Amino acid sequence: MITSGYPVESGLVVSLARPGGNVTGNSIYAGGEVFGKHLSLIREVKPSIRKVGVVWDYSPPAFDPRDGEQALVELRKAAGALNLTLSLQMVRSREDVVSALGVLERERVDSLYVTSGPVNSGCRDRSWSSSPSTGCRALRTTA
Repeated sequence: MITSGYPVESGLVVSLARPGGNVTGNSIYAGGEVFGKHLSLIREVKPSIRKVGVVWDYSPPAFDPRDGEQALVELRKAAGALNLTLSLQMVRSREDVVSALGVLERERVDSLYVTSGPVNSGCRDRSWSSSPSTGCRALRTTA
């Protein structure tokens, strides 16, 4: 496959860990397994984490709205399984990112999860690694 969205859910592969058959390629949306893995890695870094701030950049026109909705369902499901609370901040512009980070800082989230997308990728000059006032840990995803 060249590029696929949700390869497990669409039946192209058995799982991401063991796709089965002779499949090579990449995925824009790897599926629900990835959100669970990302959130579990955040929890592994600091087990006391309870509230995760999410800077969500899965939005049109870069992503099909149905894919974004499915991704949100999977993210929320993964958070629930790990007993994490999410503070979800949707961004569609650079100004939204600045505003979202301000909201998350005021909410004093324990961790920052930044999804990949055109808006967040365009803000690489901002420090995603930590917030000075909260000491917030970050995990930046790639598409």
